[in-house]
Amino acid sequence: MKKSIILYYAFIVTSLSLMSCKFDKSNDFLVVNKSGIIIDSAAISCSGTDYKYKSKFIKLLNNDSVVTTLGMNNIKKNDGNYYIKLYFGESIVNKAFGYYSNGNPTNSIYKLIVKKDTIIVSEIMK
Repeated sequence: MKKSIILYYAFIVTSLSLMSCKFDKSNDFLVVNKSGIIIDSAAISCSGTDYKYKSKFIKLLNNDSVVTTLGMNNIKKNDGNYYIKLYFGESIVNKAFGYYSNGNPTNSIYKLIVKKDTIIVSEIMK
């Protein structure tokens, strides 16, 4: 009897732990500025929300980097991509990249290297 009670509580604790992980959906992004100029501000969003949920940061100096997290709890169960918008003074640079499936992020960190004329995207598995 005592053994079955312990197994029951172990099952409940494991189930609750797994459920809590499921509800906290997010994805991490490492942005590295190699453009030679200051990034005034930036926003990363995903297509499943019509880009209304964003991870924002400001002032990224040349050769600096920042890690930002995009919360994805409000994403519809669709497939989609990520989107970055960078502001350099009067200039705005937009780029779509990456992929998520069924409203869930991949188990990776996206590394975005901002160059003067392009953004290089790579995916790093956690």
